[in-house]
Order: sequence, then structure tokens, then C-alpha cells
Amino acid sequence: MNVFVFFIFASLSASATLDKSGHLMFVEYSINEPTKDEGVIYVDILFHYKGQTYKVARHRYPEPVTSIVDTFPWVSKDKWEGGDLEVVAKRADGSVERSYISEQSIAIRDLGYEPPKFEHELNSALVKIDDGPDPYAWRMLGYDPGHTGYYPFSLYPPLDSLWMLPDWGHPGSWITDVSGAAGHDMLFIPKSASQWNILTARDIETGEIIWQRRVTANAMTTVLSEGDSILFVGTVIGYTPWKDTTFYALDPFTGKFKWGRSFKTVQESPIVVDSLVYVPSYGLSRIFCVNYVGDTLWSKWAGFPSPVFSDGIVFHTAPDSVLNARDWLTGELLWNFAGRGEIMFNPLLYKNKVIFTPSNDVLYALNANFGQINWINRDYPRRNYNPAQGAFGIVIIGSGWFINDSVVITHPYFIDSHNGSTLWDSTFRTIENAVGGGDGRLLITKDSLLWYPKTDVAYLIKIFDHRIIYSIPMPLNDIVMFGSDYFPIFYKNNLIYANEDYVLVFKTDTVSSLIDDTLPNLFISYKNGSIFFHLTLLNEGNISFQIYDVGGRLLSTMELFWGKGEHEIPLWAKLKEGVYLLVVKDNNNFISKKFFVINRR
Repeated sequence: MNVFVFFIFASLSASATLDKSGHLMFVEYSINEPTKDEGVIYVDILFHYKGQTYKVARHRYPEPVTSIVDTFPWVSKDKWEGGDLEVVAKRADGSVERSYISEQSIAIRDLGYEPPKFEHELNSALVKIDDGPDPYAWRMLGYDPGHTGYYPFSLYPPLDSLWMLPDWGHPGSWITDVSGAAGHDMLFIPKSASQWNILTARDIETGEIIWQRRVTANAMTTVLSEGDSILFVGTVIGYTPWKDTTFYALDPFTGKFKWGRSFKTVQESPIVVDSLVYVPSYGLSRIFCVNYVGDTLWSKWAGFPSPVFSDGIVFHTAPDSVLNARDWLTGELLWNFAGRGEIMFNPLLYKNKVIFTPSNDVLYALNANFGQINWINRDYPRRNYNPAQGAFGIVIIGSGWFINDSVVITHPYFIDSHNGSTLWDSTFRTIENAVGGGDGRLLITKDSLLWYPKTDVAYLIKIFDHRIIYSIPMPLNDIVMFGSDYFPIFYKNNLIYANEDYVLVFKTDTVSSLIDDTLPNLFISYKNGSIFFHLTLLNEGNISFQIYDVGGRLLSTMELFWGKGEHEIPLWAKLKEGVYLLVVKDNNNFISKKFFVINRR
């Protein structure tokens, strides 16, 4: 008789180590999947205590991973009181694998951690709405409540390194999920990957710590009030989630406590609008509308990502209907949209459209007032983990893919914000010995410049002709797989970059010989059989438009006085089918573009 013995190897394994102080725990897990289709897209840490289950955190991966060892450092004000842990891995094919860590199996060792000394000093909010707020402050994720990623100031190369925080993270650390804020010449970020519960205010020029403050647990996100007199801090849940303060209002100059609320895990960025703060709570699956003294005006069932705002409406993800639109003061549901998957990253609000992509789905643009679909883009890969950004009439969304499960090739898509058509897409791999690296966040500055710092190379791209006009290698000891989901950020003429290993602050310039400040930006779109010229002027003045045929004959001219900003000009001349050249001139410069006339019958 033949006997067959089957060995089943778990593709997910996990363990935990607790510091002898009882305030620091490392949860380590390993993933080993046979194929990319079974790769893991995110991992949840669950905490089981006295019959209740609490979501501690979620770690998302830029692309499905098949092999990795990762660590979640969990720091808390309170001492560990016992309980079981569970690591839950969600695969790309929709299946789930679990690994339990019983309380008895948690190892206790001396990890060299200093127990926290924690105190609350009570004072009022002292909001300074009109008393000299910092005009350059990076107050929240994506710069503004729409998360456009557009910083309305001039930043130019070269990038000169100011200072580095080399021990901020470590390979595989979850520090890549942290989002920061900047203002008052300070950068507000956690101290390091093993000291996430110590929030620091660092001098933007030197990196020197101005003040530091212990909070309940891992500090995931910081946001400045519009008056820049309150620093809001969201934290990942502590060891006693039923009583832990997880959302803080601090004095940004001293770190002193103003007030706090127990919202469980606040991992994604709140947004500030006038004197209100909209806080997404992952632990409670709700969004809270809170005023500057900590009163909750309303709360609703909500999803994981950060919300966006426009014209009296707050838009947030929701487990039941994918996206909800609510009155910003009352929380009344105005409309909702049901899609085919969960939205994993924050939406974009641009040009009165809410733009987002559910998991493994298309890119949607909905009318912000009524929720109808304006357009759908199906061109970019469906397994996308980068949020869209918008400026100059263009939506830009990054994508990428792995080589040998370790290197990401960058492939951004540039999409017409009016109709959703893909204008162009590009793969960036231009520096000798560049390995591709992990994706970072896309950001946009004046003069239609796209900043794209990856883990191996930082690129500066001219949006309208998608040229790489500047690039600089990033410091690497080895291949850094993961960039940061929420860096870089800008402050004054500083670019603050981060990845899983370090924070690096660059000084940029405010003038440049690479880019002529007076040169207009021009691109052409084709909508419903019509042709439109999109012109962005940095200064007002007389602008001349000239149309030539391929033989160089001047066919039509138009001259008008235009203000600075974005302009859409329909083709004014009647032209036969063919190829033409548009020349746009101001007093000292000109720019030209070819365009096509196709007479559709």
C-alpha cells in the first residue's frame, strides 16, 4: 500500500517581541508566495483583547509582493496588558491568509527602549486665523484639501542637500506610511522608526530638534490649522484602545497639549477647511468633523483614505457605496457612487471633479456637485497604488511594475482633465546605472513642472512636452524598494524627501536658467470633434497667436491681452484637413506646437 504524505507550508508566518518596559513591541512577519497573482497587496495587524478586536494598522504595498520580511514597530504610552495578535494578509486574487500570535508566544527582551514620561498640559486652542499665518506652510497631505499636489510657488533645480536623517527608518519599516507637515520654519515628523511615538519639530534648515513630544502611540500624520497655530496629530492605536488618546491638538511652537480625542487609529491625513478638521478614523471606520476646540459636529461611517473638499462638500470613501459626498457643516448625504472595489488611496478634487480609482478598477472622474460620471480612463494598469494629482488642466497618475520582485519601473500617465483622454505616458529610466527604484509621490510647482523623486533618482519633468529637464541620483547603500506614500513635501524653497531608510532635505532655487519664467505653456486637446488650445501664462500681457501651414504660409493671426493663469482658446480659423503649426508669442519669447485637423464625416 502506498502512503502519501502531504506537507503544507504556510506562506505567511508571524511573531512578536515585547520590550521589557512593556511600551514597545515589534511584530514581524514573512511572506512567501509562489506567484505574482498570489502576491500580498496589504497586511493588517489585529489586536484581540477581552473579547474585542481592534485594527492596529494596515501596511499597503506598491505592488503585490511574493517574498519579504517586514516589521511593524508598535509604541504606546500605556504598558502592554496582554492579548493576542493576528496578522492578516490580503492577496491580489482576493484571498486572505492569517497568522495568529498568542499572548503566551510573545517573547520579552530588552530592546533598549526608554519608558515614556507622559503629561497633559491643558490650554485653549488660541487659533490665529488672521494673525500672520505662514503663506508657504505645507499644512496637509497634497498641500490643499483637494490633495492636488500643486504647490503654487516657484521651485527650480539644482537640488542641494541640506541635511539627512539617516536613522528615520529601516528596510521594510512602515515609516513609508507617515505623512508630515511644515510651517514656521519647522518640519513635523516622528523621531524614527523605533520611536514613532515621539513627535519632533525640526529646524527646516539644519534638522535640529526644536521640541519633541511623546504621544500615545505611533504618530502617523501631522496637519497644521489654517491659522498655523494648532498642530493636529493622528496616531496608530495604542495598547489600550478603549481609552487611548489617538488624535491630538498641539501647540506647534512648543509641542504642548491643547486637547485630545479617542478616535482609535488615525492613520490617514485629516484635512483642514476654515475652522473645521475632517478626521478619518481607520479604527472606528468613521469620519469625524471636529472644530478647533475639539467638539465633534458630526461623524459618519467611512472608509480608510483621507477625504477631500470643494465648495461646501466633503468627499470621503465608504465601505457600502465607495464614495460619499456630504454637506461640510451638517454631514447630510448629498450623493454617493457605487463602484466595483474599495478605494485604497485618497481621491483627488480638481476642476470640480472627484477623481479616484477603486482597487483593480478604472480611473473615474465624477461631477463634484451631482456625482455623475464625467469621464473614465481605462489606459493605465488596474493594479495601481498611487493617487492622482492635478494642475494646468492635466491629471497625472503614477504607475509601475516590478522586475524580479524588487525593482519598480516608473510609468506615469498624463490625462486631459476635461475629457479623460490619455495625452501621453512615459517610462523614466534615463540615468546611467539607474535601477528603477520605488515610486514616490508626484508633486507639481509653477511653470508646469512635475517633481518625481523615486528611490534611486529624482526627476524634474516639464509637463506639457514631458521632457526630463533635470535629474539627480539619490543616495543608496542598496536598492531601497519602497518610497514614501506621502513624501516629498515642499516648504519655502525646500524639497523634503523620504523613503523607508531616511529623510533627506534639499535646498532648491527660486530662479533658473533652465526655464524661462516668461515663457507661456501650451498644449492642445481634441474634444467632441473640436480643437482647443490650452495656454498657461505666468505674467499678463499681449499675446499673439499665428497659424501656419506646412509650407510656412501664415494663414491666420489673433492678438489679445491676457491675464496670467490658465486659458482655453477654441480654434478660431476655418481650416481644411491637414497638419498646421500654432505659434504663440509674447514680448520676448515664443512657443510652437503642431496640431492636426481631421474632418470627420
